[in-house]
Amino acid sequence: MTAAKGDRRPDLAEDRFPSSDATQDAPDSALAEDEAADSGRDASTVAYLKIRKDILAGRAAPGSYLNQVHIARELAISRGPLREALRRLEKEGLVVSEKNRRSRVAELSASDAEQLYALRCVNERLAIELSVPLLTGDDLRDMAEALATMHATDKSDEDAWEAAHERFHELAFIRAPSRIYGVVQELREHAGRYIRLLHVERAHAFALVEHEQLLTACQEADAVRAAQIVTSHLARTAFGVLTIIDPLYEPASLRQLMRRVMGGDPVASVRVS
Repeated sequence: MTAAKGDRRPDLAEDRFPSSDATQDAPDSALAEDEAADSGRDASTVAYLKIRKDILAGRAAPGSYLNQVHIARELAISRGPLREALRRLEKEGLVVSEKNRRSRVAELSASDAEQLYALRCVNERLAIELSVPLLTGDDLRDMAEALATMHATDKSDEDAWEAAHERFHELAFIRAPSRIYGVVQELREHAGRYIRLLHVERAHAFALVEHEQLLTACQEADAVRAAQIVTSHLARTAFGVLTIIDPLYEPASLRQLMRRVMGGDPVASVRVS
């Protein structure tokens, strides 16, 4: 009897539970759904990074509309992941969505520039104070090389100059704690849209003097002096940008911040040689 019952158990199992093929179908289906979700997220990330890069590099002009059909076709993705990417960019303030579901690149504005540079002043001042005491000999040599490249680069080659410029600052902040460093880098990326306005104005020569001063402060491990130079440089740049965007705009918040951190009002324009 026991043996007979034992022989029947597989039959009972088949009656009560799905067949072995069916049990395999369920996890396979769930796995397929997970893979599809991951694929959608990956596609959204690809779109986000591509559009973000185009906006920050100036290839997507401020105020221009983003052709979602064209972008989806170019990246070979569906509209769902693309809309998710645009929502992320909207949260960053880089894209504006309209009621008709059209999206456009956010305009450059004096208010946005003021807020951005106020944040940069606070965060970059902290980052440089923490980084300078920890800079290595290799860091300082690489900074000097980046500055030499900036000097040697033809003013008409904006990309080469900017690459060396970014490398210089990356090295100056590199020993700051990772979270602070990450915030600094993100703010610098966003500022790129505004910096291009000054490049048109040929402000390289004056900027080089300030970078030479910053390198000297770093070489002397003078974190306080380095912080003052960074803050002054950012303030000068901010006022130059604001003058170009809206000459009548009064950056009260930025002036108040400068008075607190520098004990006085910074020069309100960028002098171009």
